[in-house]
Amino acid sequence: MATAWRAQDLSLPWLMQTLASSPEAEQSQRQGLRLRDPLELVVRSLQLLGSDHPDAIAISLRGLRAMGQAPFEPPSVKGWPVNEEWLNLRWLQARRRTLQQLLADEEVWDTRQLPSTLAANLTDLPPLALALPAAADRDSVAALFADPVWQLGLSPALR
Repeated sequence: MATAWRAQDLSLPWLMQTLASSPEAEQSQRQGLRLRDPLELVVRSLQLLGSDHPDAIAISLRGLRAMGQAPFEPPSVKGWPVNEEWLNLRWLQARRRTLQQLLADEEVWDTRQLPSTLAANLTDLPPLALALPAAADRDSVAALFADPVWQLGLSPALR
């Protein structure tokens, strides 16, 4: 590719087009996983639990604030961080803590409307610590929420 780029007089548009159409770029786009933003993670977790108890909402809102994505309060006019910008220790700990609190709250758990089993298609990649499908009990949901794969999703352009 370097020789061909030199033959193109080091044209950046040619290089960008060539890189974008390379087999490696196409494979990367097909795999296209990214870190879910906090709001997406919390909404997805609440949807799985199926609880609309006020405790679930309160825990979620506190957690989102701790994760750096309080609803309707972006840090600047640019908006919230994207993808790997969410990777800092404080925010990662807040993610884990929020999901644990949702599961530990008895009111949230008692009002859950989980499916009978956790389906294999809940994640875009197979979880590392849980074989899906699995029983929809507290331990399985906790293992799913703790699994790094729960934090990942396909890029919106690939959906």
